[in-house]
Parts: sequence; C-alpha cells; structure tokens
Amino acid sequence: MKHPISGNSSFKNPEVPPYDPRMTSGVLERDACLALLYIIMAKANEYDDAFSLIRSALRRVCEHMGWPIGHAYVLKKELLRSTSVSRSIWYSSDLERFGGLIENTMQAPPCPGGGLISTVVGTGRARWVADVRTEKLFAKGRVLSGSGLRSAFAFPVQTRQGILAVFEFYSPRIKKPQEQSLELLEMIGKQLGVALKRYHAVQELRDLNKVLEHAVEGVSRLDEAGRYTLVSRSHALLLGRKPAELAETDWLATIHPDDREAMSDVRKSACQNGRAAGECRGLRPDGSVFHQEIVLISTLSKSVAHNGHYCFIKDISDRKRQEEQLRHGACHDALTNIPNRKLFLESVNRALIRLHREERHTFALLFLDLDDFKGLNDTYGHRFGDQVLVNIAARMKEVLRGDDLPGRIGGDEFGVLLYDINERTGSMELANRILAYVQSPMKIGRIEVSVEASIGIVLATREYRQAEDLLEAADQAMYRAKREGKGRIAVRAL
Repeated sequence: MKHPISGNSSFKNPEVPPYDPRMTSGVLERDACLALLYIIMAKANEYDDAFSLIRSALRRVCEHMGWPIGHAYVLKKELLRSTSVSRSIWYSSDLERFGGLIENTMQAPPCPGGGLISTVVGTGRARWVADVRTEKLFAKGRVLSGSGLRSAFAFPVQTRQGILAVFEFYSPRIKKPQEQSLELLEMIGKQLGVALKRYHAVQELRDLNKVLEHAVEGVSRLDEAGRYTLVSRSHALLLGRKPAELAETDWLATIHPDDREAMSDVRKSACQNGRAAGECRGLRPDGSVFHQEIVLISTLSKSVAHNGHYCFIKDISDRKRQEEQLRHGACHDALTNIPNRKLFLESVNRALIRLHREERHTFALLFLDLDDFKGLNDTYGHRFGDQVLVNIAARMKEVLRGDDLPGRIGGDEFGVLLYDINERTGSMELANRILAYVQSPMKIGRIEVSVEASIGIVLATREYRQAEDLLEAADQAMYRAKREGKGRIAVRAL
C-alpha cells in the first residue's frame, strides 16, 4: 500500500511566503487562502494521479496557512484507482513531532456518528474549531491536546454530484475562525473537486482507449461523409493497414465491391434509426478477403444533428467457415464429399422446373450402381469398400464436364445430372466414358481390384414432374442393364 504519510521539516515555497507568527492572524489566513486558491487552480492539472494531487494539495495548504498536520479522507475510493492506496492520506511538516500521533491514533476511518470529517460530510460545509479541547465532536480531544494540538479546520472536496473527499488540518496554535477564510477554503475544495473529477474522467478515457487499442474487435470513428477520422490499432490491423493509412479514407473502400451497396444501406439505416448492423466481406490492400460483422452507432453534435458514426467491426471468418462446413455437411456425403441424396434431388427438381419454363433446356439423369459390391466388402472388409466408394466418386468428378453434378444416392448407388443433353447418343457417350473410368483397375494399399458397374439413363421430358419420378425411371433402366449382363448401360425408352 502506498504510504499515506508524507512531510518535510521546512516551509519552502517561492510562490507564497510561509506562515509568519508576527502577522495578524486574520489577514494572514485570508491572504494565504487567496494565494492558495490561485495556486490550486494553476497547478491542479500537473499531476498524473489523484493520490499525487491530493498529497500536493495537503502540503500546499499546510505550508501556506501554517498548519503542521493535514489529512485527506477519500470517500470516493475509485478516484485512487488502486486497492493498494489508503483512503487516508496524511502530510506533516514535522514528522518528528507528530509522526507517532498519526501512526498510532489517526489512521482509523472516521466514525460515522461524529468527528470533524463526519460533520463536514453531513453539512457539506467547511468547519473551523478554535480549540479541540472544548469541542464535544472530538472523541480524540485528549489525545490531540496531549500532543499539543489545539485548532482544527476541515472542508469538503466536492462537485455538484457530491463530496469526493474531506481535507482536515490541525495546529498547535489556537486560531479563531475567519468567515472569509472558510468561504475561500470551500472554493478551494470545489476547485479540487473539479480537478479530481476531470482527472478521473481523463483516466477513464485513457483506460477506455487502452481497451479499444487492444480489443479483438476494431473500433473507429466515421464522419458524416463516411470517412475515417479515428481508427484503433485493432481496427486497422483487421484491415491490413496502419491507423494513419486509413485517415480520411472512405469507409466503403475497405469493403468488398459486391457488398458495398448493402453496407451503404446499413449506414443509411444507422443515420435514420441511430444504430444498424450487418455482415459483409472486408477487403485488404493485398486483395485478401475476410468476413466481418459491422455495427454502426450514430453520433450527435451539440445541435442534436447527425455528425457521423462509431464503427465496430469483428472478424467472423472462423464463424463463417464453421457455418459453411455445417451447410456443406448437411448436403454432402460425409464419405465421398459429393452431394448427398437430398442436394442431388433438389438440383434435379430445379432442372425440371427450368425444363418446364424453357423449351431449349435439356438434361439427362444417370443412375450408377456397382456390381457385386457386397462380395467385395465381404472379401476385403468395409473399410476397404469405403475407400473404393471414395475412389469411384473421385473418378466420376474427373471425367464429368464442369456443369455436370455427381451425387451419392445411397450405399453403392450414384447419380449423375448431365446438363444440355438432348439426344440419346450424347448421354451414351458420356455414360461410356464414366463407365470406362470407373471400371479401370484401382490400387488400395497393396490390393489392386477392378470394379464393374451398371448404368441406367433417362432423358428428361415434361412428362416428369418430380425428381423422384425421374430417379425411379433411371433406376429401372439400371436394373435392365444388370439383367442384360452387368457392366452395361441401358437407356429408358421415351
């Protein structure tokens, strides 16, 4: 804990003369208070923390007014910003004489029911006690008088929101209170209160800036035209730039061109509603793209007119990848990584809808089934059979044209959607290529096998309304190929 006691053995301050016992008490107190008020106002912003400001103020009051002991009790502990700093901060110009008294009797928190500090807190006004021996509010009167102390005064350090701290001072001389001095002391307390409050606000802002600078999310400020005016380091880092490089840059320039219109609408919504959010792709100088979530919060000027936005961005690329993986997994076969039955039939249905709308749109459906796959599984095991299916799917993708779509219907059954096929010969040609590629020898580990397959083909016509009907027709053609000797191709008659 920071030591709450400080002091020195002499009064040395070139700005205000030290206490002179030859001067008239009232004149001295008034002039010292006036000079002290000026210095407090001039020096209050020179300190880095509230503890240093309070300790300096205690020293200045003691030195300028000739009081050897000063004590500040901080009611708002958050001002000190550290649990290692005591609420009670002391200063003495004569630690040799009064240090023991401070250590032994005056470090306990003030009693809520009485005492000088409690009285000041209760009234919100300065209080001056000419002789502590005659005041009932001093429970420690004997202790104080035994140490040679006689007079005391205290004043609140406060703002309009309340009392932040109380300063109290003790002297071995009996000093009569001066109304002017009390008023000036209260003014000093208000100036200190303003300084402490301002200091606390500045520190809060500094802390916020530190948090923003190191936040995972990026934070920036946009003007009314959508240009960057302030950019946190984390924001710039997400965009692959330095904060200075983004100054005066159009915010939309950092967004993927295909997403700019949508994000422009988000900004308009924020202008109208005060807040808006959206997701888009961010664009870095090297051309790389990342997914980001953006929140825009409108700011208002003193005239309550829109004058820009706070922009918060968060990199959601990992989340987008996970979502894409989930979507992919929901419509792709886990073993072969080609479209599963659901996605394949959805694609066939879309092709049928287009067929009924466009006369020139044509396509064919192939149904491929491996011959005697059960025997292969029984001989080499299911793990071997799974690898055969993976190889079959890979070979189909290699031989198909760019727009054609393979799919795993189930087990050892595969479907192929052939686009722009309007005649039997075209579909037969592609089916023969697929069959030749599938039936060529494959080596899995040290085992080489050849797998035969049968294919059924159906040319799509407007008589088919559902994908399942078309698939069933291709399945029937495939079974006719098997009956004709396996390893063959059969076309469903029109």
